[in-house]
Amino acid sequence: MKKILIPLLLASLLLIAACAADAPGDVATPAAPAAPADPTTPADDTEDAPPPADTTEDPITLTFWINDGSPQWMEVWDTVRDNFADVAPHITIENHGVPWADAPNVFNVAAATGTLPDMAHVANLIHTNMINLGVVRNVDDLFATYEGADNLLVSHFEFVRGMNQVEDGLWGFPMFGTSHQFWYRTDMFESAGITEFPTTWDEWFDAVEATTRDGHFGFSFRGGPGGWNVMLAFMMAYTDTVDFFDANGVSFLRRPEALEALTRYIGIFLNNQAPPTAVGNGYTEMIAEVTSHNAAIVYHHLQSAELLREHLAEDLIGYGWIPLNSNGRRIKFDDPQCIAIFNTAAEENMQAIFEYIRFLWTPEQQFEIVSRAGGVPTNINTTVDDPFIMMALVQDSDPATVSTRFPSYIPGFGPFTNEVLSPNLQAMMLGELDPAVAIAQWADDLEAMLAEFLAG
Repeated sequence: MKKILIPLLLASLLLIAACAADAPGDVATPAAPAAPADPTTPADDTEDAPPPADTTEDPITLTFWINDGSPQWMEVWDTVRDNFADVAPHITIENHGVPWADAPNVFNVAAATGTLPDMAHVANLIHTNMINLGVVRNVDDLFATYEGADNLLVSHFEFVRGMNQVEDGLWGFPMFGTSHQFWYRTDMFESAGITEFPTTWDEWFDAVEATTRDGHFGFSFRGGPGGWNVMLAFMMAYTDTVDFFDANGVSFLRRPEALEALTRYIGIFLNNQAPPTAVGNGYTEMIAEVTSHNAAIVYHHLQSAELLREHLAEDLIGYGWIPLNSNGRRIKFDDPQCIAIFNTAAEENMQAIFEYIRFLWTPEQQFEIVSRAGGVPTNINTTVDDPFIMMALVQDSDPATVSTRFPSYIPGFGPFTNEVLSPNLQAMMLGELDPAVAIAQWADDLEAMLAEFLAG
């Protein structure tokens, strides 16, 4: 497959979209200072080239944590660190991987004891929790000095600016977007007589039922760690929910369609259309159900492409867009992965830190990151040749696609997902909890948490 430049792809797609619909594009300029411009604007490449090596500077050591210390992620960050050493040998980046399951607690303890690193790659929930704890540095001043802002995706910066609902500003540097979608086995679809991935939710449920045959299952349900995420994402997409709460602080969970979505979703497992082991399945097990030919469809994002490719031939892996809801919209998640700078970082090291960030935003290093991790690069000049990334760009640029997010800015949301949503999901799968009772309690709890947060 020929390589393609993201600006050319986005420009052509947005031109087609403009002719086909009046839907607004994802190109609004974020708040000052120095907000990224429309990604279809001709790029100024002056900031894309890495700085020349300088061996005359005083040595500086920066600590960098990775909130998922798996081999895949350590390879990503070790590679770009080693590349950086070639152009800035006076700056040493010390990488430290944190086990994913332990990461929330590790960061919380470090925040409480003043032992956070200079910076870290953090997922959305951990990042917003650190912001709420007041340990993340506002980086508007650093970004204001960057002359290559026109080369960076607006949507990624809008997302990061929205992480802090109390104080405006930029609270991290986005590196790439995750872009959620469905993966499916093309051979199992073919055996079931399905020629293309469903475009509506009714068709999607029909496909799950049709591929449940011959001892195999239609959907790789995730009932273990992280299962709440898939459940809520499904419910928001099904109900056409962009804002978790309305202007009056009422959760979308109060709407009848939300209970309908939850009931249909849990019904997949109760109707034996998902593996019986799904009650405890986390990420690895969920993907393994598909690679082992035990399930046809799984929900995740681009970062699972590498794991699928390790076990399946490319032609057996299908990329499925999020189906359209009853309002004709496709609601999806695209949580940009960021680097947060913590208040523990010495002020005299800020320029060295930003020198590393600038390096990571060059097209060459963006390619190194997304080609190993999977994702949509933040720098629009990045050349990509991965068909799945290209498919994600097409889906994200479709006029019917609208991005959403969880209310992770609420301080108690993270613990709530682990202490309430996760066990409730498993209880519903086991028939021990009525979805109607569960969803009403979730609405009560989350609305109360929001009200307390807004009251300060």
